[in-house]
Amino acid sequence: VGFFDGQEEYTNLGWSDVNLPSSQALAYKAAWEGITLIKNDGLLPLQSEPARVAFIGPYGNATEQLQGIYAGVAPYLVSPLQAASAQWSSVDYALGTQINASSTENFTEAINIASSADLIVYLGGLDSTVERETIDRPTLAWPGNQLDLINELSNLDKPLAVVQFGGGQVDDSPLLANDNVKALLWAGYPGQEGGNAIVDVMTGKQSPAGRLTTTQYPAEFADQVGLFNPDLRPNENGSYPGRTYKWYTGDAVVPFGFGLHYTDFDFEWAEHSRMHHKIPIHALGHKHWKPHHGHEKSGPMDTKVFTTLSACIKNVGSRSSDYVGLLFLSTPDAGPAPYPDKWLVSYSRAHDIQAGESATIALPVELGWLARANEEGDLVVYPGHYTFSLDIDAKISFDFELFGEPLVVDTLAERGTYNFTVPVYPQSNELIAG
Repeated sequence: VGFFDGQEEYTNLGWSDVNLPSSQALAYKAAWEGITLIKNDGLLPLQSEPARVAFIGPYGNATEQLQGIYAGVAPYLVSPLQAASAQWSSVDYALGTQINASSTENFTEAINIASSADLIVYLGGLDSTVERETIDRPTLAWPGNQLDLINELSNLDKPLAVVQFGGGQVDDSPLLANDNVKALLWAGYPGQEGGNAIVDVMTGKQSPAGRLTTTQYPAEFADQVGLFNPDLRPNENGSYPGRTYKWYTGDAVVPFGFGLHYTDFDFEWAEHSRMHHKIPIHALGHKHWKPHHGHEKSGPMDTKVFTTLSACIKNVGSRSSDYVGLLFLSTPDAGPAPYPDKWLVSYSRAHDIQAGESATIALPVELGWLARANEEGDLVVYPGHYTFSLDIDAKISFDFELFGEPLVVDTLAERGTYNFTVPVYPQSNELIAG
């Protein structure tokens, strides 16, 4: 930005330069588009304004907490309570508990307020008091006594929604199993417009289409994997379940890429998206290789486009919604065993698909995403059978085969060797002494 070149054009920027309507709109868009609907038993979107709403929990009136761990000063921060109070006529708030508290002294106030409400919204999860640099969580369970408070709120027999915050994941099994918890939203750290985004998703002004960015493991996973064991692959005797959605052999509480919607979709491959079922590997490395329905681009071989699949997404429900298409690849035999369950190779977001309408998303796949690492660390495209699948539960899929000799598309850089000297300037004893 010119700081080392004598250019000072960026040193005098003020709020008037960066706190623009376009910047505020971007903050709002990023917040609501990232919200992920994990559970919904018909509560959301709210069909009408609740007569009385209770906001309970440590994020109910949060401001700076919404920014997360790595954030600068915000021009403004809209708390969930502030946003709700601007849209609903009667909103009450009680802290209830802190993120990692063991005391129940504030439970009574929270229960009393919730008892008089027509809708209860609990807002909690994680914050920088339990996840930040120099602090690692020893457990994947919800911290403190938050689950105890949520359980007591659920016993009131009132519509209850939970909004979960934080950068890491926690085990939501108790919430998913609790029939009185009617909805669960994951909001992450939504930033300065977080309050508005959450309330607008709840009311249906915006329809959630976010995808879970992590694999949500059961709490006991922390006891199954050692802190100092970085292995991703499971072991052969089953005592180590592996890590990440690619290798984990256990049952995830909520899988990576999961996300519900307020509507339903139908899926099919676009007709022009069809590609050959058998492809010679040697053609992929040829300088005149033409990608299937993609755009040829120059650059390293691993960045060359292998194909671009297009999927038609039809909204067969009653509400407009975005849709995020996740394209996964899997193989039962390409390269050395063991084989990952699947891996993400492309994604795209279709915006504002109206009820009854369709949209087409393009999913380009580069050669590097077909490759696996060999023992030397090189990326290799292996012969074998492959399957492209759309979404985590394979809404639609496409099988193809690569044949021929393996193709190295990128090599691991060799460790550099350096010869250099460090100048030493001896100092007199007088200078060293003082």
